[in-house]
Amino acid sequence: MSDEFKACTKCGGLKPLTAFWKDNRPQRRYKSHCIECNGKTKKSHLSPADRIHREIMIEQLISIAKRAPELFDMAISQMEAEQ
Repeated sequence: MSDEFKACTKCGGLKPLTAFWKDNRPQRRYKSHCIECNGKTKKSHLSPADRIHREIMIEQLISIAKRAPELFDMAISQMEAEQ
């Protein structure tokens, strides 16, 4: 584990490097926004209809997972194939 820290350019928080995604560009080692801020930014860019659709899909997957775990695995596989 590293003792190195980095400041998030979005929230300004000083966080350990494990709180940042790695950056594939050779001149940078880590992304500038922390993982938490990056997730908030991505979610905020969803349209209202996409947010509703996302919530419905999550509720359906949770329901399937509770009733039949094997169907849940199949549904996840289908969603990954569609992307």
